[in-house]
Amino acid sequence: MSDSFPVLLVAALGGWSNIRSLELVALTRLRVDLNDVSRFDTERLQQAGVLAVMPFANHVYHLVIGPEAPRYMEILS
Repeated sequence: MSDSFPVLLVAALGGWSNIRSLELVALTRLRVDLNDVSRFDTERLQQAGVLAVMPFANHVYHLVIGPEAPRYMEILS
């Protein structure tokens, strides 16, 4: 993943205004809660380098990032 990954990630999630919360999960994943899932773009996430997208309850997704997830969470915080 490149240094532009955080920017690409936020864009694929529909922008900052679409992100209710973002948190680190299990050292390899980010948990994201969205306002509007229609703005969520799985294809763009995978093109950016997200390894897998796991849908959970309403508006919540886990993004498998890999061992760099804590570093990206720090950048996005």
